[in-house]
Amino acid sequence: MSPRTLILKTIGLFGLWVLLSGKLDAFHLSIGFLGAALIAWVNTEPQHLDEPPLPHVRLILYWPWLFLEIVKSSLNITKIILDPKLPINPRLIQYPTNLGSNPAVVLLGNSITLTPGTVTIEVSSSELVIHALDDKSSSGLESRDMERKIAEAFHSRGQT
Repeated sequence: MSPRTLILKTIGLFGLWVLLSGKLDAFHLSIGFLGAALIAWVNTEPQHLDEPPLPHVRLILYWPWLFLEIVKSSLNITKIILDPKLPINPRLIQYPTNLGSNPAVVLLGNSITLTPGTVTIEVSSSELVIHALDDKSSSGLESRDMERKIAEAFHSRGQT
């Protein structure tokens, strides 16, 4: 862990804390700074030797696609809620994955949970258990588009 990394993380987290808290008295600023320093210290560790670094540039291209998927799923869930028949068909899905790296699998699980109508319940390196609210949500999982996009971002061997 380099001191420069720790200092930059502390400054960034402290700046975010000041913006979000709006408290500018000495007590709150000192508590915020100590909290930011502690969080930066806990989360600054050497890169694991078996994990490649995160592909930040390629992930930036993933976020707009994910945002669009969240909007589309939100519209689908809104349609379900407004339908007097409430056409849901909840189910649990065993979702095998071949992404190959823990950060990629975690991103897949989090992306699925962020998408309305689906929640990742359990995660392992080779399989996720997902709750889908309706047929359209589960068919979105079956297309494996999200896994493919993440595999492209991580250059891993995700299923196509």
